[in-house]
Amino acid sequence: MVTDDEREQWERDGFFIRRAAVDPSVGHAMSDELIALVRDDPPSAHIDERAYVLANGVLVQPEGKVPEGAAQPEDYVAKLFNAHLVGTTRDFAQGEVAADIVSDLLGPDIDVFQTQFILKNPGAWGQPWHQDSYYFRFDQQPQVGLWLAITEATLENGCLSVLPRQGAPHRDGLSLWPRGDRQPGIAGHLGAAGSGDAVGAGTPRRLKT
Repeated sequence: MVTDDEREQWERDGFFIRRAAVDPSVGHAMSDELIALVRDDPPSAHIDERAYVLANGVLVQPEGKVPEGAAQPEDYVAKLFNAHLVGTTRDFAQGEVAADIVSDLLGPDIDVFQTQFILKNPGAWGQPWHQDSYYFRFDQQPQVGLWLAITEATLENGCLSVLPRQGAPHRDGLSLWPRGDRQPGIAGHLGAAGSGDAVGAGTPRRLKT
C-alpha cells in the first residue's frame, strides 16, 4: 500500500523512493537467473544482430559500447527485455509488493507490459535524461515504472536519478528538449537543463547530497 507521504510526493514530483522494499536476496536471485540465461545463449552466438530472443521470450540487447576488459557473456549485454516472463523476476512482477504499489496508484486493472534488466557495465553509454512515456503512447494512461536496485547503486557507479516534476507526465505531459549529442538509439530524451535539481535514487549507504 502507498503511504500518505508517498502519495503526496507522487502527486507533487511524479515519483517516490521506497527503501528496502524487498529482501536483497530477491535481487541477487534475479541477477543470477538472468545472467545464467545470457551465458547459456551469449551474444557471441549472435554476431551482428542488434538484438535476439531467447526461447523463453526474453529479448537480449547487446551492448553498443563494450567495456574494456570484457570477459563474461554478460559484459557484452546492455539490457534484457521481458525479464518478467521468468523465475524470480516474474514472481516479483506478479507479487504483492509491486501489485500493491501500482494498484494503489492506478486502480485494480493493471498489467505488466515490459520489464528491463539493465546491466550498466562500467564504461557503457547508460541513459540520458528521458521520460518513458515518450516511448509508450498507449490509449490507456498513465503508466507507472518501478525501478528496483538489485545491487548497490551509488552516485559514483551510476544510480538512477530523477528530476522532480519532470517525472510527472501523468499530470504535466511530456517535457522534451533538443536531443543534443548523445548515444545512438535514444530519441525524445530530456536535455541537461535543470539536471542540477536531480534526485539520486541510489541505495542509502553510499548516497550523497
